[in-house]
Amino acid sequence: RNDGTIGDYGRYQVQMNGKGSIVRMLQRRLDIPKSRTISIGDSAGDIGMFQNSELSICFNPWDEKPVAVAKMTIRSRNLLDVLEAIKNQIKE
Repeated sequence: RNDGTIGDYGRYQVQMNGKGSIVRMLQRRLDIPKSRTISIGDSAGDIGMFQNSELSICFNPWDEKPVAVAKMTIRSRNLLDVLEAIKNQIKE
């Protein structure tokens, strides 16, 4: 649905290297294009998810591998910094 809500699709147990395929599946199921997808992660296991998102935010990364792929890196203890970054990107 493109009304700002997400239906109850349950929980998905995802292997570390399978996040990209889950994002693609949810994009198809919810009819949401890559251009309207945002992902937030902190490890190399999030790279597939980053590659399938228009905006990818690496939040307090464990190492530098995901930093090389993410469009933005935030090193902060405050999740509001992530919200602010998303709001700024959506305005553009």
